Amino acid sequence: MMGHNHMLTGVSVTVAGAAVVHAAMNEPVFAEPLNQFVEFVWTKPSGGRDLVWAMVAASMVLLGSLLPDIDHEKSFLGRYVHINVPHRTWTHAIWCPLLLFVLSSKWPILFWIGLGWSVHEVFDNMSKAGVCFFYPITKPITYAINSQGKIYRAKKGTNPPKSFRIKKNHKVWFYKAGNYSETIVSCVSCALCFILSGFLFWKFPLI
Repeated sequence: MMGHNHMLTGVSVTVAGAAVVHAAMNEPVFAEPLNQFVEFVWTKPSGGRDLVWAMVAASMVLLGSLLPDIDHEKSFLGRYVHINVPHRTWTHAIWCPLLLFVLSSKWPILFWIGLGWSVHEVFDNMSKAGVCFFYPITKPITYAINSQGKIYRAKKGTNPPKSFRIKKNHKVWFYKAGNYSETIVSCVSCALCFILSGFLFWKFPLI
């Protein structure tokens, strides 16, 4: 998925998630633990909440939604900060967002980066190539393209100049990266998120 779509879906899912949490907080069973959770991740270090802090949290979600693709030199951030590892391997495994969520117990701001990172991985897994969440325990199959345009399965341990990777047994997918189908999936996902969040905030007003 392209960078602009990752940012759009990252924020949309975050807004929908906030609406779901807000609605659940109106149920006695969930209210107390969710209040504690929201108090933890939504309160700025100096105490209190305001619009500026909300903008900071949203910015961190946007940053997190772009960070996994720093393994690609042509990505939105990869053009400036590039990690030379095969695309959709280390930076697309669950280890990075998991570490961010663990560290957020000390620095809550990292929760929002981890959230954006997680949404990025989920939407990338919807593509034809998929994502190996437990890399390097599970590894994708690498296919290379020779000078004649022929596709062949690359040998293990090699990294051909022109290649692509596909998750093993990845049968359920909704789009091809860079294709018009990606735009459709992105727009439909965002529309559903905003419809859901609009309904929940209407039923359970913030004030």
